[in-house]
Amino acid sequence: MSEIAELSKFEFFKKYLKYTPHDGQELMHNDSTRFKIMACGTRWGKTLSVAMELLDAMRLPDTRYWIVAPTLDLTEKVFREIHSKITTTSLSKYVEKESYHLKHIKLEWNSEVFGKTADNPISLSGEQLDGIVFDEAATIKEAIWTHYCRERLTDRKGWAIFIGTPKGKGWYYRLFLNGQDPMSKDYKSYHFTSYENPYLSKAEIDSARGHI
Repeated sequence: MSEIAELSKFEFFKKYLKYTPHDGQELMHNDSTRFKIMACGTRWGKTLSVAMELLDAMRLPDTRYWIVAPTLDLTEKVFREIHSKITTTSLSKYVEKESYHLKHIKLEWNSEVFGKTADNPISLSGEQLDGIVFDEAATIKEAIWTHYCRERLTDRKGWAIFIGTPKGKGWYYRLFLNGQDPMSKDYKSYHFTSYENPYLSKAEIDSARGHI
């Protein structure tokens, strides 16, 4: 554990996770803003980047994190990346408890992550958290954040990352605009297109979208 704790974030990414972020991902990883909103195109790499951010955070002992999505099945996207990296690398020796079915991993230094569903608000009560990732945030009701999850971060001064695509001008759109306001110090928003992922070819993206 001591060796892992002493590594910088990017040393940890390289040595343990075999993860090399592209420029946009690196920008997000270097940003210490408490609440980050990421509106990114398909295949930009937002799921991978927030999973790696969670794994980096889990190096801290006695910490607790949630992945919140509209349904438990949708938490699997981020959880799958975390589970894969932990169970197929040398990190596996530090696992105290894990259940893919329950979307839960606990490391031996009492750091754990849970997948949580936004369609059951009662399950979002009670715990103090160090961080939350909201996946498909635009399709989650605003009250899930304002009435259930935000207060979970108060005691530990936790952080949150919201990923998705704004749909209309709902709460996630307003949250994104808040992150564009330089006066809003706790919020920062990013917008990246699929074409900004250097690991994808423009021709392949066009083909997937039905372009000629």
